[in-house]
Amino acid sequence: MSVQFSLLSVLLSFVVIPAHATFPGKNGRIAFGRYNPSINGWQLYTASSDGTDVQPLTFVSSFLSDWRADGKRIAFDFSDSDGNEQIATINPDGSNMQQITFGPGIHEVPSWSPTGTQIAFDYSPLLPDDPNFTTSIFVMNSDGSNPHAVTTAGFDVEPRFSPMELESLSAVSASLPAMVSSRRRSLS
Repeated sequence: MSVQFSLLSVLLSFVVIPAHATFPGKNGRIAFGRYNPSINGWQLYTASSDGTDVQPLTFVSSFLSDWRADGKRIAFDFSDSDGNEQIATINPDGSNMQQITFGPGIHEVPSWSPTGTQIAFDYSPLLPDDPNFTTSIFVMNSDGSNPHAVTTAGFDVEPRFSPMELESLSAVSASLPAMVSSRRRSLS
């Protein structure tokens, strides 16, 4: 019964979480993705919580974002000139963009730790069109240093730190055939 309830909880969380939007930081703004035909890709924007004052945040093809708890930085993933996905951080006004991952493959779906000192993300050295493509969850310091695996290669995606357990990380893992489970691992 508890396994069925956990599976149902995980599946329902996919239904109610808005796509391409992140919870506002202390300044009350919301970051979200919008398709921009002029760059032929997604671009990040911010808006007031009432939907006014929509402002572009990035001018590169950008995808998923996450606010740091203090509202002073936003982590996001973007496509580099070689077609790889990288992670960068940026101020909420669009200034001071700093790329923090480099290299081939995908580094995506960044998630700040509650203390703002680490970022969890999906990683694969391969691109999704490679038949050997898998993803693992990695954690790195907020400046991109010390990246290390938290899970082994599978299809582990969408890491989120628990706000109540500062040393905990949750990730969704999908293994073939269509089996979904939730994993929790200590980072210490």
